[in-house]
Formats: sequence, C-alpha cells, structure tokens
Amino acid sequence: MKNRIQKAIIVLGVAMTAFTACKKENVNDVQQTVNVDAEIATLNTQANGDMMLTDADGTTPELGIMLTNEGIAEDYLVEANDLDEVEGVSRRGNDDSLKRIRQHIRSHSFVACLRKMNFTDSQKAAVKRTLYAYEDCKHDAVKRARLVYAKLKDAYRDKAERLIKAYKNGDLTQAQFEKAMKELRIAFNKELRAKQIDEKLHEASRDCHKIMLVRLQKLLTAEQWKAFVACYKR
Repeated sequence: MKNRIQKAIIVLGVAMTAFTACKKENVNDVQQTVNVDAEIATLNTQANGDMMLTDADGTTPELGIMLTNEGIAEDYLVEANDLDEVEGVSRRGNDDSLKRIRQHIRSHSFVACLRKMNFTDSQKAAVKRTLYAYEDCKHDAVKRARLVYAKLKDAYRDKAERLIKAYKNGDLTQAQFEKAMKELRIAFNKELRAKQIDEKLHEASRDCHKIMLVRLQKLLTAEQWKAFVACYKR
C-alpha cells in the first residue's frame, strides 16, 4: 500500500511538472503571438502614415510639386521584381525615368530590408510569390492613386507655370515668387491628401500591406523576422 502511494505521488509529481512546463510554453506562445501582432500593426500603421511623405523630386525645383512617389507610400509601390539582386523590370516598363523610380522604391521601402537577408532558394521563391500576391492585391488602389495624382499635378502645374511667367515678367519679386510657390505646394499636398481619403486609397493599400506582412512573417525564421522588423521600423 505504501509503495502504491509513493508511486502515485511520483506519477502525480511528473504530471504536474509536465503540466507546468506545458503551461509555460502556452504562455510563451501566446506572448509571442501578441508581440508579432503588435509588430505587424506598427509596421502597417507606419506604411499608411508614409502615404503623404511627399518630397519634391528635385529635378524641377521651380515647380516643386512633382513627387517622386506620386503621393503614394513607397511601401505600397513595391513590386515582386524589386526583390531581385539584378534590377528587375517594372510592369510599367523599363525606361530611364522608371528605372530611377524603381531604384528609389527599392532603397526607401521594406524591400530594402528583404534584399539584405540570406534566404534559402525555397524561401526566396516563397517570399517572391508573396510579393506577387501583394502586387496584385493593391494594383487597383495604386492605379487609382496614380490617376488622382496625375490629374491634380496637371492642374497645379498650370498654376505654377503662371507664377513662373509672372516672376520672369517682373510682376513678382524673388521673395514673392518663393512664398507663392511654397503656398502652392502646401495647397497641392493638402488637396491630394483629401482626394486620397475620399477615394479610400489608404484603406485598400493598408489592408493588402497587412496581409502581406502576415504571410511574410510565417515564411521567415524567428531570427529573420526580428531582423526584418528592426530594419523596417522607423
């Protein structure tokens, strides 16, 4: 009887130890999931906030309203071919201006972080498939965003050209011209943002971006994901 009780105590002790270990593992798994979800939410919000980081293109300082990213966050402009070591051809073509744009996107988007990673061949193929799916998901939203930008840019370019003409004719001083151009650019950005919101372009691109991040996280190792988040997060 005494032996049976001792054996029962030992079995119960082993079971409790296993239960405690299992419980700790479950807690760790839940915590890891919470952390990953929070990281994805942060990166998703970050990309959406970049939608209007609209630096002037620099090639036409007089106009000052032309934007290298067409008023769209670089993260939303990523294409699957941007992952390649060799400069990939964009679906939009491959002339010199588009090559410059693609280079800008590669260096200013999350794909720059992916290009630093040492993927296995199967991993890289899976990541690229994920980027193709991302590209297709946001295609319509990006297309509409480009149309909104193009129409507004044309209208504001006409306004800018009138200011330039007035300045060259001596109707505006240097200070007046610079002030007017600054106000024009502010008005352009404000109206562009309003039109993007009206078209719900932020929502469509943001949803695709989140789906892509969720899929990407499942493809990367824990160490790779950690490095990706550290590189991508600003």
